[in-house]
Amino acid sequence: MSVAVIELAIGMAFVFLLSSLLVSAFTEIVASWARWRSGNLWKGLRGMLGSDVQQQLYAHPLIKTMVTPTTGPPIGLGWVLAVPGLRRLWPQGKGPSYIPARTFAFALLDLIERPYRTLEMLTTRVDEALADAARLPALAESLEALKDAGPFLAAMTPIVQPFMADLNAGAPERTRAALLTLRAEILRAMKEPGLADADLQDALRPMLRAAGDDIERLRGEVEGWFDGVMDRVSGWYKRKTQAVQFAAGLVLAIALDLDAILVARVLWSDSALRSAVVAEAEMFARNPPPRLAEPAAAAPAAGAPVVRLSSPRVPGGATVDVTVHAEGHPNATATLSSSSPALGVAPAAAAAKGPDAPPPTETAPALPPPSSAPWPLTITLDDKGDGTARLAARGVAEDTVAAFEVTVEGGTTTGMVLVTGDPEAQFERVNQRIASLGLPLRGSCDAAAAAGKPASWWCAAQIRSTKHVTLPYVGTIDVQTDPLRWLGWLLTALAATMGAPFWFDLLKRFVNVRSAVATNEREAGTTKSH
Repeated sequence: MSVAVIELAIGMAFVFLLSSLLVSAFTEIVASWARWRSGNLWKGLRGMLGSDVQQQLYAHPLIKTMVTPTTGPPIGLGWVLAVPGLRRLWPQGKGPSYIPARTFAFALLDLIERPYRTLEMLTTRVDEALADAARLPALAESLEALKDAGPFLAAMTPIVQPFMADLNAGAPERTRAALLTLRAEILRAMKEPGLADADLQDALRPMLRAAGDDIERLRGEVEGWFDGVMDRVSGWYKRKTQAVQFAAGLVLAIALDLDAILVARVLWSDSALRSAVVAEAEMFARNPPPRLAEPAAAAPAAGAPVVRLSSPRVPGGATVDVTVHAEGHPNATATLSSSSPALGVAPAAAAAKGPDAPPPTETAPALPPPSSAPWPLTITLDDKGDGTARLAARGVAEDTVAAFEVTVEGGTTTGMVLVTGDPEAQFERVNQRIASLGLPLRGSCDAAAAAGKPASWWCAAQIRSTKHVTLPYVGTIDVQTDPLRWLGWLLTALAATMGAPFWFDLLKRFVNVRSAVATNEREAGTTKSH
């Protein structure tokens, strides 16, 4: 195979890789502004739990603290968005953009258990009132509070209300009879599964049968159910972003004049430019950005704790949930530390025990400077050797791999998390890198003419295929009449939707093939010389 063909393939793969990174950064900017992740999660949980249960879940303290504060419109646009119908142009946050499966399971099971705890409390209050009539006001107050106890206990209100008149009548014989009847009704309600949403009951019933009396297994079953729903939510998000990526790719291809067909022709005809682009591509392949070469989690050594992250990558300003499991070390103390300036302790992330650890939030509040980070962080493990802590990723301009260490009784495990940089800064860096390659882009012919350099052959072709069109209220715009130019832009947009990981993997393969072909040609030349 000719080296020139391989070099052309390397150059095109590199151009498509940079285009994909550019489109990815633009899509991330749009997704963050429009809050797509939180909206998709809201939609998925609404279908999973129903409207009433979902609202209770989002109001649960474990979930409520994960919600990003809603920001208002920019200064000066408030009066515009106050017009009916225009307010929807400014996206509103519906909740967190991410919920760890463990946090979801704890919150949901707590919601389901809460009504039964309330009924047990009412049973105690009834017994106290039977023994001492002075406790009747406290019981009446608890019964009145049932109407505000949420959908799980709303069904109890019609049962309780008929007894309120008898309790308030004051006649001892009627009061005692009402108390006994009320106690029997509460005990009957505790034996029936009617306190939760009917659809939720149907979904949980197989899990309850599979788990039996093992609460840990039940929690695992709920986590697996949640993960399955989140897989579908991720599919919704990917389909939405693919459509946006194609549209953004086409717009950026036209705006930059990144014509795949023209770029291929120029690289094929200009060996010097091709060699320069190939050299840049090989350097990129040897030193890729962290998001294209995420660090693999190392297996813990014997006796070292097992460390899991809620996500291997986290945007700057967000938090990540760190779960620690130390086999054979119940109720031990784990210490977590890091020297990375991109990683800190989330506010209120004090020592935690099992599920009592504070949950991760989507956006962390302002953090102290790295030098004053309260390292090491202490985590108190439960009787099974499990514990959870919350770390905060500081805002960074570029992708950064942050390392941290977890130590339990002499055993140490090193974990790594990718802190992604600002998408706007990434967009600007990739755009500048594309412009520095010397490709036929918009404005490159004008820049060459301004520098007194001879115009390239593609400049004349662009001028011939450009038609000036005057539009009312807009002015004169340039329109390309060559269908090959539109096809080239379309190919660039399609290539960008395939994603940077795809083109990076292909680029590495082409670089390896070029190296092998060059080696074979050198060996063949050496053989002929002898």
